[in-house]
Amino acid sequence: SGWNDVDLSIRINQTPLKISYRRGSPGLTVDGAPAPFVPLDGRPHYVVLTIEQSGFQSE
Repeated sequence: SGWNDVDLSIRINQTPLKISYRRGSPGLTVDGAPAPFVPLDGRPHYVVLTIEQSGFQSE
C-alpha cells in the first residue's frame, strides 16, 4: 500500500512547474534531461523527482 507517485502543478518566481514525485532510484530530471537543479527562469518546466522508496513508510 502507500503511494507510488504524486503529480502537482505550482508556480514559483513566475515559473510554472509540473512536478511528478515518484518512488525509486533517486534522481531529478527537468524537461526529460538529468539536472542538478530546477531553473526558475520564467519558462514552464516538467520536473520528475524520484525519491528512494525505503525512506518513507505508509500509515
